[in-house]
Amino acid sequence: MESWANGTAEQSIATTIMENAQGREDSDISEERIIARDVSALAYVAGADTTISTVQTFFMAMACYPEVQAKARAELDAVVGPNRLPNFEDRDSLPYITAIAKESMRWQSVVPLGIPHRSLEDDEFNGYYIPKGSIVIANLYAFSRNEHAYPEPEIFNPERFLKDGKINPEVQDPNVFVFGYGR
Repeated sequence: MESWANGTAEQSIATTIMENAQGREDSDISEERIIARDVSALAYVAGADTTISTVQTFFMAMACYPEVQAKARAELDAVVGPNRLPNFEDRDSLPYITAIAKESMRWQSVVPLGIPHRSLEDDEFNGYYIPKGSIVIANLYAFSRNEHAYPEPEIFNPERFLKDGKINPEVQDPNVFVFGYGR
């Protein structure tokens, strides 16, 4: 609140709500400030929990699928060697490890449902009418278990994202639905 009051707060959803309430004299101002506080806290907690949960999913997969861990280690040793840690410049040379990251996001989705979105205009999807203003919540669990996109979805299989030793762009990237799918 202090940084917002003295004008040094970075732009965020919380500062936007606070700025919209500034100068108004209705009774909704205090409620908007409470909403700004709660939204900020929720975003912080959600980010921390989902990061930890994703890392735990990765460790669980490595414990359950030691052959995947062995292949990842072999790729890492071949590309980076024993004397340094990998960096972002190595990413294109580590397709199997990239595939493991994608499969970790898909295999045990941290959150089963996406962030609610509001329809900005009347729409139609697969024959369903969606009126303007409707709240739409994506079922991320169903996306990640789509057998057409991911055969044998219950199995941790990073190779589903590879073709000829490279990331296969024809396989749906789970990061698209995990991290967002529109406004």
